[in-house]
Amino acid sequence: MFPWAIKRLGNAILQGAVIVYPTDTIWGLGCHPQLAHSVSRILSIKQRPVEKGLILLCSNLDYFAPYISDQLSAEQTNRLTQKTGHPITWLIPASTHCPDWIRGHSSYVAIRVTSHPFVSTICQQIQSPIVSTSANRAGCAPVRNSWQARRKFIDQVDSIVCGYDSGTMRASEIKSLESGQIFRARH
Repeated sequence: MFPWAIKRLGNAILQGAVIVYPTDTIWGLGCHPQLAHSVSRILSIKQRPVEKGLILLCSNLDYFAPYISDQLSAEQTNRLTQKTGHPITWLIPASTHCPDWIRGHSSYVAIRVTSHPFVSTICQQIQSPIVSTSANRAGCAPVRNSWQARRKFIDQVDSIVCGYDSGTMRASEIKSLESGQIFRARH
């Protein structure tokens, strides 16, 4: 995307836009994590209950600070940013400021540090992580490209990102940062 398009999209997200976009794994539905009405729209589109929580994506660990406990050790911080053979979403104790609509009925928040070019660029533009949940309705397969996203979501979202590929086309592994327990193996 051109810089002016990223700036325009970033401003739209800050104003409450819901988008469909490629990630380092599969295509996602996203919005600004602090905007409850935007998150509510995503949950409605997906037919997903709020108690399940959502993932936050970003390439800059500093942007996660309002959402995660400040009790992370140096080893845990290194684990978050360490390159692995596949994307890992980490469950981390949530801060007291982490909204319920992000963490669900849990004291943990799910985050993934990614170097995906679109995610990195848009998060830099909005100075925040972005909500990420698979771009699908409950029980359906996620979309695999912008064409499928248009077919399924054109009337329900504000923007569909084109010009980037998604990564593995497989959902990420989900692990506890504290214990290493795997809650979801790679699909």
